[in-house]
Amino acid sequence: LDAIHSISDTSSDIVTLWALRVGRRKPSETHPYGYGKYEVYTNILEIQFKLYLIYLIFHLASLYIFVLPLL
Repeated sequence: LDAIHSISDTSSDIVTLWALRVGRRKPSETHPYGYGKYEVYTNILEIQFKLYLIYLIFHLASLYIFVLPLL
């Protein structure tokens, strides 16, 4: 379970760094107000990913606590 946490932190850091790099671009013809929304969208994506990992960790923990002792 600790490996899942480490992988999620690393992937979250990579996505954040990418969003910051894209968000610093200057406005263009296709994005006249800039690229700052990329940071918001990637934060939403990270939140969804973390919520999925929370579900996965609780599901695995409940299996270890309630199901495996019965086998």
